[in-house]
Amino acid sequence: MWLNINHTALPNYLKTFNYRCARDVRPVLTKFNNNRLAAEVACPFCYTEPETLNHIFVDCIFSKIVWAFFANLFSRISSFKLNFDAETLIQLRIPRQLYLFDTQLTLLITLTHHLLWKTRNQIVYENKTTTPRKVIQGIQRSIKYRHHLEKQKAVPVHVDALQTLINAANELKQPRN
Repeated sequence: MWLNINHTALPNYLKTFNYRCARDVRPVLTKFNNNRLAAEVACPFCYTEPETLNHIFVDCIFSKIVWAFFANLFSRISSFKLNFDAETLIQLRIPRQLYLFDTQLTLLITLTHHLLWKTRNQIVYENKTTTPRKVIQGIQRSIKYRHHLEKQKAVPVHVDALQTLINAANELKQPRN
């Protein structure tokens, strides 16, 4: 697990983000409610379930739309089917048969988590509204930006993995909602 959380393709802020998700120390509304700091505990994406890390990243209909795009993207680079469970998505436990795609999966899962979390924060703290499509576009921009930064390094190690993701993303059509 720690190998993927601290993957060399990730910058430090994303490693810290992964660690906090894996250790369940993200400030979700149900934790605030348990400490009597928040009155509203409904998920800011769907307003149907209490907000937990598991709900935000795995069970919420909003995130499921984003993960469906992710599954399409991954199917462009691999014939393996990815299981979207909490262990894979939150703990970053990548099945052995997918170790060949370790870098791409770690990047995609982490960037998707991070953008879902940023979007959640914009809804909760800034009262902004959004759609899964905007999150998906943000993921695509993040992949391109990570690729750009990787090419600037003295020894670019993960350029090919990022280029594979960019090519796969360019082949996909975006969802309409």
